[in-house]
Amino acid sequence: MKFDLSYRDKELSRITTKKNELIVIGGGITGAGIALDASSRGIQTVLLEKRDLASGTSGRSTKLIHGGLRYLRQLEFGLVKETGRERAILHKMAPTLVKPEPMLLPILKNGTLSLFEAIIGTWLYDTLAGVKKNERRKMLLKGSVRALEPALREDWIRSGIYYYEYQTDDARLTMEIAREAAYRNASVITYAKVKGFLFDSSKKIIGVCVDDLLNGKSYEIKADVVVNATGHWTDITSRLNNLNSNIVLKKTKGIHIVVDAANLPIGQAIYTEALDRRMIFFIPKRGKVYIGTTDTDYYGDPDNPDITERDIDYLLSSANALFPSYKLKRTDVESGWAGIRPLVFKKETINNSTISRKDEIYLDKNSGLISIAGGKLTGFRKMAERITNIVEMKIKNRTTKCGTHNVLLHSSKTENNLPLNDYLYNCSNELVNRGFTRFTADDIVARYGTATKNIISGYDNMQHCNNSELRLLLAEYEYCKQHELCIFPSDFFMQRTGYIYFDIKKVNLYYTHVYEYEKKINNIHSTLIDSDYTLTTAILNSWIHK
Repeated sequence: MKFDLSYRDKELSRITTKKNELIVIGGGITGAGIALDASSRGIQTVLLEKRDLASGTSGRSTKLIHGGLRYLRQLEFGLVKETGRERAILHKMAPTLVKPEPMLLPILKNGTLSLFEAIIGTWLYDTLAGVKKNERRKMLLKGSVRALEPALREDWIRSGIYYYEYQTDDARLTMEIAREAAYRNASVITYAKVKGFLFDSSKKIIGVCVDDLLNGKSYEIKADVVVNATGHWTDITSRLNNLNSNIVLKKTKGIHIVVDAANLPIGQAIYTEALDRRMIFFIPKRGKVYIGTTDTDYYGDPDNPDITERDIDYLLSSANALFPSYKLKRTDVESGWAGIRPLVFKKETINNSTISRKDEIYLDKNSGLISIAGGKLTGFRKMAERITNIVEMKIKNRTTKCGTHNVLLHSSKTENNLPLNDYLYNCSNELVNRGFTRFTADDIVARYGTATKNIISGYDNMQHCNNSELRLLLAEYEYCKQHELCIFPSDFFMQRTGYIYFDIKKVNLYYTHVYEYEKKINNIHSTLIDSDYTLTTAILNSWIHK
């Protein structure tokens, strides 16, 4: 099935001429998860997103499928149990996208986390989360911690714990979930901004008014039920048409910065305390290391959270305190991203890091709008299940079992039931045989999984291009446009590949050689392409220091 601009336009025409059963507003991981669950149960579903899939918080996380270790300090035992077990399910659903990541947790002499607390906490974590035997935590003496990471500040280390989290590509996971929903007959429409609701004579919501941001037209889309899953826009969406909403979110900003691994050559991911005793991650990825996160109140533009020099200084100061020999400088920061956490706000005087990350469902009895706020990336499937149970009861007066735990996503499906690892290794070898390094080959395979075969085919068909690096980039881009609902270059560089964060040279390569040609052949109006170019170059220029 094509999942491209023509699919989008066809589906948009179809859903505006009939009554649908469910409209989900928001193309982040929660909205995509609801669309997948609902469509899997046979509910006629429409997913609407005002920008690209995962263009909000779902593409700007720490990129971890957490087992929930840090929630133990908040006594969130149920959350730890659920997220730990969900982690195993997501690994089964998307083994090419959700992968085990060994994590070192140093216990610091003057830290807030005591050795006793760490031992009890990690034991509870292993037990509640159902951690596999080979991934259960190991206690480390100071010497073992130093052996793993010699550059850690020696006089701060008391001991350590070696355990596992799971790393993911958050934006790609969101896209794959949405695409799987489309395979099951959901209509997934991006660049469709919901500007208001439709009501019947009793003031019940029966649909939405939508602006198509690609062609400038407006549409009415009708449905039996509307779900608001717009993340940190949830409270704003719940007040469209001057609806009375009791949703109050506390919005906090978290940023991550990226440095070259040569400037911070750590051997594995590290989770430890920063200067102010908040927890901080150092995670190697694609020849880089990203560092995060912050946790500050945010009151700015919800569409464009900014990264301030103060944010960057905080992370650099913490990194240099923990790794004094590396002496990271401001000019070492190559890129970064900022995301907004939509925390369910119940008390006015509370520390951001202690606010529950649980999701909350809001049912507006007057309008019928269903909203869901809060939650974490790891818990999206259970959040979707709870929402879909409510939707199915409203539409069909019954509830069937959720089956998404048995879904295998597209990038993990092989031909002729070949073993996945063997299939992926063969794909990597195919790229190596075409002259690419193993690093590049494995990077492509990690991103596209079994769909790498489509990238290779596209590369082979582009014989008019003599630059092999550009040729591979174009093969990726063409695949994403045809099969991943990638509309603009920024969708490709941010959400589909992360090149704007981890390989800026690829972005510059495209804009140097392809941009003007793309404007001529693309059937989206050139002013939109120019606007997208302005957005991308603004992000790139913000990281030019040298």
